[in-house]
Amino acid sequence: MAQRARWGLACTGKRFFVTVNGYMGLAQPEIKRGDSVCVFFGTNTPFVVRREGGHFLLIGEAYIQGLMSGEGIVHLQNGKVKVSDIELR
Repeated sequence: MAQRARWGLACTGKRFFVTVNGYMGLAQPEIKRGDSVCVFFGTNTPFVVRREGGHFLLIGEAYIQGLMSGEGIVHLQNGKVKVSDIELR
């Protein structure tokens, strides 16, 4: 299978987005402006979450260029991101 065809299959049903920090990604079509990207400790995959009142709704996993290979930990060590406790529902 050609590279272009494989990429097309991987993108089917996904929505392209750019974060406020300039990261490009693909996620579920249900994402909305104002959603947040989280990398949970113990996971390698970023997730999209949405604040709803005092808790967050898990929208789903995302592919984000520059956050797929542990770069989130490097950003944490450099003070570019912060750790927060959130409640998922």
